[in-house]
Amino acid sequence: PSALPRPLPAAPGGTRVCARASRSDRLAGLLGPAARFAWGTALLLLFLPQRSLAPKAALALLYGLLALAAGKRVNVLYFGFLTLSIAVFNLLSPWGRVLFTVGPLRVTEGALAAGLLKGVTVTGLVFISLFTVSRDLRLPGRFGLFLGRSFYYFERLSAERRRIRRAHVWEDIDAILESASADD
Repeated sequence: PSALPRPLPAAPGGTRVCARASRSDRLAGLLGPAARFAWGTALLLLFLPQRSLAPKAALALLYGLLALAAGKRVNVLYFGFLTLSIAVFNLLSPWGRVLFTVGPLRVTEGALAAGLLKGVTVTGLVFISLFTVSRDLRLPGRFGLFLGRSFYYFERLSAERRRIRRAHVWEDIDAILESASADD
């Protein structure tokens, strides 16, 4: 076994370009990385205190659209499944008026509403982070440098996750990170 990482398999069509290159960031001309980070922080402060499901869901939808406009991949099925999974697991702690029963599970109004609110909150937070963080974000100080690099490496791993093979997970992750470090 060689100490050098194996090259990553080529993407369909034989190219080795980053998957993010195909999605354009339509907001880059309007908002630089620092302004986007500031707006994301403001959106977070608007989003977290909201306790009503409908306004919070509308805000989460808006943040998902902002993430799309920022060129990020938003898989509607994944985020729908995430939200519903959180809601279903919240039903295991029933409270409030019983709406109906499914076998031994009592679906209660309070648990369902709280679960949906939690699911929408998690989804909205992910959308805010997708919109807010870009590879060009530069925060001041050593911690800012560390945080910015962490975001950059995470974005590269996310962009090239289809190249990570189950049988060679660590080698493929290492090759992606080596490539990202060389591009730095």
